[in-house]
Amino acid sequence: MEVTVPNRFVADWIDSHFHDQLLEAAEAEFGQGAAVHVQIDPEQRRASQEAGPAKPVKDASGNGASSSPSSDQPRANGATRSNGGAREGGAARPTVRSGKPANGEGASSSASMTLRHELGDFIVGPSNELAYTAARRLIDEPGAEMNPLFIHGGCGLGKTHLLQGLCRRYLQQNGGTRWCYTTAEQFTNRYIQAVRQNKLEEFRRRLRRLDLLAVDDVHFLANKSATQQEFLHTFDAIDLHGAKLVLASDAHPKLIRELADALVSRFMSGMVAGVTRPDFQTRRQIIETLAQRRGLELMDSAAEALAERCEGSVRELEGVVTKLTALASLRQNGSGAPGRGAPIGHALVGELLGAASATPAQQRPVRLEQIIEVVCERLRVDRAELRSGKRHKRVVLARSAVVYLARRLTTLSYPELARGLGRPNHSTIVTA
Repeated sequence: MEVTVPNRFVADWIDSHFHDQLLEAAEAEFGQGAAVHVQIDPEQRRASQEAGPAKPVKDASGNGASSSPSSDQPRANGATRSNGGAREGGAARPTVRSGKPANGEGASSSASMTLRHELGDFIVGPSNELAYTAARRLIDEPGAEMNPLFIHGGCGLGKTHLLQGLCRRYLQQNGGTRWCYTTAEQFTNRYIQAVRQNKLEEFRRRLRRLDLLAVDDVHFLANKSATQQEFLHTFDAIDLHGAKLVLASDAHPKLIRELADALVSRFMSGMVAGVTRPDFQTRRQIIETLAQRRGLELMDSAAEALAERCEGSVRELEGVVTKLTALASLRQNGSGAPGRGAPIGHALVGELLGAASATPAQQRPVRLEQIIEVVCERLRVDRAELRSGKRHKRVVLARSAVVYLARRLTTLSYPELARGLGRPNHSTIVTA
């Protein structure tokens, strides 16, 4: 439902005093999933200016609001997807969408964060089977003891896929329920905005009446005490309401530094499932599925070579298949070279990944844990000492060697190295 007004003052007034009533009216008229937008109409602005000064009116509480006469009536449309903030020329605020939009795609807490993934597309293997099963049971079995569900693992291993797929499956089964998919960063930004605009109660009311809340990148809450306290109360309110809560993070709850013990305790009260790097068979299945979606036909030897040489994250596998698709398209008109419509063999894969004589061991990325293990063994330093605050010459030398080698052999940033070595900040890493 679209409500047009002549100026920003009226838009703010309606949005802050009557948004809930308008939303209830829209849902009563159009059904669950309706959204309300308040925006400024330049034509109404001109009409109000031509009609003369506005006359103050009283609302039920006795507060005054300016009302400008206009020949235009508010226009009502069917349920539309909210844009997550102020529209062009409008004063609408970010709202938590509820229900299922008209296009059948799940709404999210941000227009830029559409639900792109489905659980049916998730490739299951030993590295992620527990997390996948827990996500399915949380949605398919109402009485399953899986709430809250906390999924943790490295970057690019499928945590976001699971969260978004879980939300889409939930919408398919419960299209009219209130839900929200967001990130911890968005939660933090909206909390700060609500405090600054004196709309904290409205922020709380909208989040705490949800039936499903999915929060990605929970580790972003670290070192943000005020936001953690607000999230803790939101967690308790949703849990008391009996709603479902799904969380994802790059680290296990107990390993997130500067996270309140109360939050860690609540995260650990439900199902905690980790995802790790896929094994060979899972990588091969992922590669074959991605290639099939892009219209590529891979020979068995080519799929095995890719799975053997690419031992990183799922995102890395996607990038390799994307490059292979582009390379196959370039070779489509070449003499004797396989095109996009022809089966791709080991030769094109070797051209993509480098010299055909390169061994898999030479292509394996070096991990920080490998560097720590070798340095500690060579310099006879215990791992606990390396991650401690000790300033012994031997320990400092080992720590500096780890940082130097990690910067040369990995793509880790200074903050990532600091977290890996248990340092409070990355200034000491830069010094090392």
